Amino acid sequence: MRWDESYSVGNETLDLQHRKILDLCARAIDCLEDDTLGANEQGHLILNELKSYVDIHFRTEEGILTACHYPKLAEQKAEHFEYSRQLTELLYAATHGLIDKAGICVLLSRWWRGLILESDRLYRRYL
Repeated sequence: MRWDESYSVGNETLDLQHRKILDLCARAIDCLEDDTLGANEQGHLILNELKSYVDIHFRTEEGILTACHYPKLAEQKAEHFEYSRQLTELLYAATHGLIDKAGICVLLSRWWRGLILESDRLYRRYL
């Protein structure tokens, strides 16, 4: 998973945030695919960082989309809420020793492809 300029939404702030999110997703997946104890601990730390950063990103993105009167803002917010909810559930379970590696990898991959590469590209022309 590497950044490609075709992923750009046309806003420097959001593109920089998307790059960081992609990097965190890739790093988390790498750790989750490694079965060593250190990798598991590192993966959990990265997922916590991802959750915190994504919350900031969602607020930033929603603020920008509100300012440009994006007509599908409600749908975008709903997608953000659902992703955040799922990630929170997986992190909560991991905190209690139940690390669903496959579920986390699927969520991160699906989120990147679905939300960033599809949904976010829809608002590009409004920016």
